Amino acid sequence: PGLRICPLSEVGATLGASYFDARMERVAGTRLAEQAHLEAARRFGLQWIPSVVQPRLKAVVFDLDHTLWAGILGEDGTQGVQVTPGHAAVQQRAMDLADQGLFIGLVSKNEDSDVARVFAERRADMPLSLERVSARAVSWEPKALGLQSIASRLRIGADAVLFVDDNPGELAAVGGALPDVWTLRASEDATETLQALRHFPGLLRWDADATDLLRGTDLAAADVRNAQLAETNNPTAYLTSLRVTLGVALNPSDHEARLHALSNKTNQFNLALKRFGEPEVSRRLANADTPTVAIWLSDRLSDSGIIGAVFTRLQGTQLVVEDLCVSCRALGRGLDDAMITMALHAAIGEATVQEVVFHHATGPRNGPARRWLTAFAGRPLDAEHGAMSIPWHTKERAESVRALPIEIEERGA
Repeated sequence: PGLRICPLSEVGATLGASYFDARMERVAGTRLAEQAHLEAARRFGLQWIPSVVQPRLKAVVFDLDHTLWAGILGEDGTQGVQVTPGHAAVQQRAMDLADQGLFIGLVSKNEDSDVARVFAERRADMPLSLERVSARAVSWEPKALGLQSIASRLRIGADAVLFVDDNPGELAAVGGALPDVWTLRASEDATETLQALRHFPGLLRWDADATDLLRGTDLAAADVRNAQLAETNNPTAYLTSLRVTLGVALNPSDHEARLHALSNKTNQFNLALKRFGEPEVSRRLANADTPTVAIWLSDRLSDSGIIGAVFTRLQGTQLVVEDLCVSCRALGRGLDDAMITMALHAAIGEATVQEVVFHHATGPRNGPARRWLTAFAGRPLDAEHGAMSIPWHTKERAESVRALPIEIEERGA
């Protein structure tokens, strides 16, 4: 666990016959050509190493004029903007990133109706479609406000967003207003923009995560849920109508990568911010004294997949919750207590537990997790970092959740 094998074969595929230079072998001890060393160094520095030392980006937001096409929509019209082969390749790169689970956004100073029209009328020569765009902010307001709106809508932090724009003034303005946003200047030559997008740190993913691919549909479903909740005065009837399935699985070794991702990528509902590495997650899954529980949710609107991870340790008559991570996509359904209660129930199993101890820490964005613990315990936290103990009656807690109008699935190790 945690091992990464860097595929030099990708460099060979890129360079073709120029990958090797037999003249180099006697001098350098390798047949790799100078260009092969350069390309390998580029991948080490920009992709491979950053991918294991910094969180992966979650969204790429594009400007439109002179970025996704050549020309100015407001002046040239829908038929006047040019989608050069280079711009088409940039749009295809956006589609590929969406297929890998990243959000794609648009921020532009234009009329939104014009933007919708150009994507409809030029569908034949534009690889990117509005259906694959998770959020857009098209107006005459500062682009920083548009980016804030998109990050809020996607429920991600500004530091998980890459903004691509051709105008250095706009990039400087965004950087001044939102210093955590990553920025990339689009080149007049779109093939250079494409190269930058291929190598930009934080975009590489090593392993497929099926749950990441559910983000787009889950986001749309969240809007429907929120609208329906706002219209009802009967929360129980609303919850019944959703037909929720809440699942918990004890020590699911086949989902080790997802548990690691939740520990390291979740910010808002991450109670202790332990950021367990892959070797540590693997050790915990194999140890009966450190029960680890995965939580998943689905309803009639979407399958959210695995959205929670609870890392615990059995210590006498205590269950110590060393970290608790829930994706923001799972929040807002009124099921926070139910999800975590059933996860703790699975972790306890047949053990005799009289007390649950929650480790907690204060981070820049984990206020939702701390507020949840305060409400769950019924008293305020007395320190920024520490532990909160709660008396626990396993049977009563589990029965209170089973009384809810939801279906519960429990899977053992």
